[in-house]
Amino acid sequence: MISTGQLRVAFFVNPLAGYGSFFNLKGSDGLKIEDPEKSISIRRSMEFLRLVDFSRYFFIVPSGYMGEREVSAFTSRYSVIYQAHWPSTRDDTLGFLRNVGDADILVFAGGDGTARDILSAGVRIPVIGVPAGVKMYSSVFAISPSHAAQSLNAISKPDIRTADAEVMDIDEELYRRGVLSARSYGYLKVPILNDIVMNSKAEYDMGGVEDIAEYIIDHMDDRYYVIGPGNTCKTIETEMGINTNPLAFDIIRNRKLIKEDAAEQDIYDACRKGCRLIISPIGGQNFLIGRGNKQISSRVLELLDAEDIIVVASPSKAETIRALYVDSDVNPWKNGYVRVLSGYGKYKIVPVIL
Repeated sequence: MISTGQLRVAFFVNPLAGYGSFFNLKGSDGLKIEDPEKSISIRRSMEFLRLVDFSRYFFIVPSGYMGEREVSAFTSRYSVIYQAHWPSTRDDTLGFLRNVGDADILVFAGGDGTARDILSAGVRIPVIGVPAGVKMYSSVFAISPSHAAQSLNAISKPDIRTADAEVMDIDEELYRRGVLSARSYGYLKVPILNDIVMNSKAEYDMGGVEDIAEYIIDHMDDRYYVIGPGNTCKTIETEMGINTNPLAFDIIRNRKLIKEDAAEQDIYDACRKGCRLIISPIGGQNFLIGRGNKQISSRVLELLDAEDIIVVASPSKAETIRALYVDSDVNPWKNGYVRVLSGYGKYKIVPVIL
């Protein structure tokens, strides 16, 4: 029975979302998952659900691991409106979405491909994305599962203020070859809340990045250097005569390439021996950890102190940064601030938001 004032929340999980990170892939398109225990999105959905105030909502879900299993662990205030297969497919996603009826809001755990499916289904109600994919270029996702829960808990009535959020996705095959080809597919409605990152990726002037590269090279020691994706990071490698996939992680030692397109295990092994991590925040979204760098896992971060992580940004990008976001259960920046290198020995100090 739905109590007066309870909002109807349509909720589903794409169990495949994020699975590609296990294989150092740039997405999960074309993969299949048999074991629910290996699903990143199921785990992320549970992180979200354990913080939801269920007394205020009635959930409508698909069966099994697409939603019922997860929600039933926390509440009996739900109804199954669609029988999903296992492993579930895009057809199951579309089948559920076409039956959400009079739901007030849709919450989903997935990535950009899932957001595209929601758009294809013609969903008109507000959407909150629980970030779980390898790619998350769309502007419908909360900062983290906990922020997604805070967003939902902040909504007490169906006539909430919303804004258009862009749904974007990349060509995974081109991405694996080092070519970033992002395309806009349309817009979904999202609640206007601070917990949701509503900016898509952005491009910045690369002037001044050579000074950053020179400073880092001048101060390198004999540790391993894990250098992340992006133009600013790759300029450091280029200045050492190293040219690799601009969208991948590389491991350098003594100015020589040790491992190209490094997977999480490669990075973990290097950091166990002593490493420095060089990363750049994603333009527009200002994510430092949790978007576009799934190879930097919690166990990798546990090996690092804030001093071991060099955050770089071109002068034009650094000028726009007011805060940096971290979507991880491990936070090396204990004091809540990070130094961003934006020139030769020139830093900007900005807060970190988890």
